[in-house]
Amino acid sequence: MTAQIDQLTTILILSDIRDIANPLTQSLAEAPFGKNFRIFQASSRDEITIRLAEVESYNAIFCVRECASWLTQELYEHLDDFFPETKLIMVSGKSLAAAVRTFLQRQHLVAEGIAASVELQDHRLALQIARQRLEEFDALQAANDFQTVCQAVFSKIRHDINNPLTGVLGQAQLLLRRSDNLSDETRRRIETIEMLALRMSEIIKTTSPAFSLDGGREHLDNHQQA
Repeated sequence: MTAQIDQLTTILILSDIRDIANPLTQSLAEAPFGKNFRIFQASSRDEITIRLAEVESYNAIFCVRECASWLTQELYEHLDDFFPETKLIMVSGKSLAAAVRTFLQRQHLVAEGIAASVELQDHRLALQIARQRLEEFDALQAANDFQTVCQAVFSKIRHDINNPLTGVLGQAQLLLRRSDNLSDETRRRIETIEMLALRMSEIIKTTSPAFSLDGGREHLDNHQQA
């Protein structure tokens, strides 16, 4: 028998189509995750600041591609400072409901402690984020200021990679603290996951200079000298 879920999942939708949150909440009311979620919406760029101030933290922010211009560099910096664990997900307007349902299902699995299912969902989410980053990079390449483009891309990549990476590392460390009932092989596999997650975090930190023109030259020079 599974334990009751008390954790509340909060989601913010950025869309210029008004009154999406209530119908979407009603359509998901009969799902396994029940009423353990709240969906808010910002229908304009100005409303984003209001919605961010209303809730202490959001598990995810879904932005429809038609409103991608709302995601300014200032907003990314605000999210990094005050909402570092919030996932920022770009979706099309047609796939918004399905994407929200998938995310809530994943949060439900995390709360239930189904590690294998969570890992599979993490891989799918990582692939989705990777595809989105490629699409966004293609759009940003048309910009005139190359350095600004690179910095914006890296800010998004850093934010979106660090979030699932922190979750993977936290789950691994949590399992290791409860390792009394684990076999030696399972414990070694979890320790490997923890080690790789820490290595990925270090790689992100050490490669960040490559995302500016001057920093990129310095990074390449250091690599060649090594």
